[in-house]
Amino acid sequence: MSCQAENGQEIAPQSIAELRKQAELRRAKLKKAEAQAIRERIKQRQTYEELVLPLNYIRCYMNELAELLNELKAEVRIPVQYDIDGLETIEGNLTQFQVTQRGDFGEDRAGDFGLCCQCSSERNNYLRLFDFRDSDQNRNTKTKLEQFLCDHDLGFKIFEETCRDGSLKVEFQIETTVNVEFRFRGNPKTGLIDLIIQNNGGLAQNGELGNIKLAFSPYKVNVDLVEAIVRCVMRKPSKLHSMAMSANLTEKMKTAVPYQAKSSELNKEEMTDIAEILDRIQKDTETIKQEQHVIKKDIKTSQKQTQQAIKTSEREVKKAVETSQQENNKQFDALNATIGSQHAKTRKEIEEFDTWLAENQQKQNTTMFGWLAAALFQRKNQ
Repeated sequence: MSCQAENGQEIAPQSIAELRKQAELRRAKLKKAEAQAIRERIKQRQTYEELVLPLNYIRCYMNELAELLNELKAEVRIPVQYDIDGLETIEGNLTQFQVTQRGDFGEDRAGDFGLCCQCSSERNNYLRLFDFRDSDQNRNTKTKLEQFLCDHDLGFKIFEETCRDGSLKVEFQIETTVNVEFRFRGNPKTGLIDLIIQNNGGLAQNGELGNIKLAFSPYKVNVDLVEAIVRCVMRKPSKLHSMAMSANLTEKMKTAVPYQAKSSELNKEEMTDIAEILDRIQKDTETIKQEQHVIKKDIKTSQKQTQQAIKTSEREVKKAVETSQQENNKQFDALNATIGSQHAKTRKEIEEFDTWLAENQQKQNTTMFGWLAAALFQRKNQ
């Protein structure tokens, strides 16, 4: 029995058997790949489910922190200033703290969440900045400033005006509100907890826009990590970055190590109070202020001593200069006197020489006159 292909040619039974064998091999590979994918999804789901416990542990504290900071916004201020592409600044306090669900990663991600807040300027509602787009550029092409604003999640409006040379003058009305977020999510591929910090770089009042990506082992989720996160939110010195895993090590983790929480981990005995952490931060801040006050006082004292030393040195230098000038004046007077004496002596010698020269000249003239008179008298007699 033979079959015909689409081009009308007959296919030998041996070729049909080979085609069937190849089709069966492909189906077997597909089934194997599908089964492997199913096992991988199940493993990742199990890995993620194990991360929900430490995520909820952190989330519990972040809820409490948001409530406290909103209630104590008049007493606890977190000032920060952001530089907008080197052109303008947005300055204000971090306010409106809230914890939100972050389930935008496909399947059930019940543990993912974000601690959000805002920095709003107290001076202006918006900033006006300008940029230009060339006439040959597409209107959808983003300018450098527009790309900067989009990358850092800053709200803005655009107004365009055509210039005489055909280019477009683009006016940006930028909202003076910076969105800040600490986004926590379980990573089923690495078995780690990823933390993305948006627009909260820098330290103290010097804020930096952009994202910072960190990853933590679920075994490191404890009271110390929570306090490090709280300190980072408060823009105080924190050990959060040193507690994170190395980026190189994170990239090498292709297979997740399932997290297995022990019965003694993350229980109520290991819980702490956010108010106590804030109190410690406040005390540390006061200690730092006192140390800064002592340092400033020492600097002022040192500056005062330096100024006094400079004044004393100036007086000594002035006195030394005056003494040196007096000695120089004495030496100059003595030199003038010596020069005057030598000048008088030389002048006297010159006058004596002139007198002697005049006398000798007169004698020579008298002798010569006598010789001439004698010669003339002799010639007359002849």
